[in-house]
Amino acid sequence: MSAEELAVRLQANNFLTPHQADLIRTEKTSYEKNQKLIDFVQKRGPEVFRCFMKSLKETGQKNISDKLMEERKLIAERKNMRFSTSSRMCSTNDNLLRYVFVVKKRY
Repeated sequence: MSAEELAVRLQANNFLTPHQADLIRTEKTSYEKNQKLIDFVQKRGPEVFRCFMKSLKETGQKNISDKLMEERKLIAERKNMRFSTSSRMCSTNDNLLRYVFVVKKRY
């Protein structure tokens, strides 16, 4: 995953501040940059997540976007199955963004 490209797009759409984009860019490793980007996306909500997913496709990372959408469907299905037995669930997007770490290590 190219966190710097995604940060530029999220900043251009006013979903990241210039300071947040700089914090991503100044991380030393790709892993740390990805972690920082995901942390910001998680905190900003569903609209930012949609822009994040769109940006993945636009930056030639459709394979990651596709994998995330597949995982999102699975998480939603599991959440719906467990909804009646547990009131403490993470949001689907939070679980999905955690999954990014698994996917990004492959690419």
